[in-house]
Amino acid sequence: MYVHIGKNICIDSNKIVCILNLETIKNTNEFKETIKKEEKNIIDISDGNKKTIILTKEKDGMKYYITSILSGTLEKRTKIL
Repeated sequence: MYVHIGKNICIDSNKIVCILNLETIKNTNEFKETIKKEEKNIIDISDGNKKTIILTKEKDGMKYYITSILSGTLEKRTKIL
């Protein structure tokens, strides 16, 4: 199943490692270090309204999607009805 994460982008739900609320983690040292190290793997589709980061496991490593959609909404989209 694919999950729409904004800006006409859909990702395979099987590749999602976690969905995190940016407001909760943005001030942690772990988040700041990861952002610095993984800058080339970050795809920001938030248009400046950063709400959620989605980590996915791809063939070539981790990808980090930053989106303006709330984490709770994305979590609901990953549920199979």
